[in-house]
Amino acid sequence: ASPSEVKLIAESLAIPLIYNGDVFSFGQIEQLRRDSGASSVMIARGAMWNPSIFRAPEHGGFDSLLNVSQKYLALAERFHHSWADAKFTLQQFFKETIASSDGYAALLKSSGWTERNAVLEALGRDPRTRLQYQ
Repeated sequence: ASPSEVKLIAESLAIPLIYNGDVFSFGQIEQLRRDSGASSVMIARGAMWNPSIFRAPEHGGFDSLLNVSQKYLALAERFHHSWADAKFTLQQFFKETIASSDGYAALLKSSGWTERNAVLEALGRDPRTRLQYQ
């Protein structure tokens, strides 16, 4: 996560270089690509914690964790995704921000799709679920 150091490497190579590290907002993607001299940017944790990182501002921009979770669960349920896998994905969304909350505890205790709405309600009680990564 050092664009200036990566830039030195990128300038000395004749092959494409991918920048990777600490990308948590849509605006950072192009900025880090330019600052690092890399041909592209790889995003891991930022996308794992909130996949709306890829949505440009003109298309609604970064969304809250709670909204992303609601949309994700609607799709997961529609396509018969297992609750265990959906629950794991939600844990990844929330563990960096509200792992100590009652909502997260409700998520961990949940065992099936019938608890979906209760989990979302519990997660939504914590104001940090509305925060956006800066």
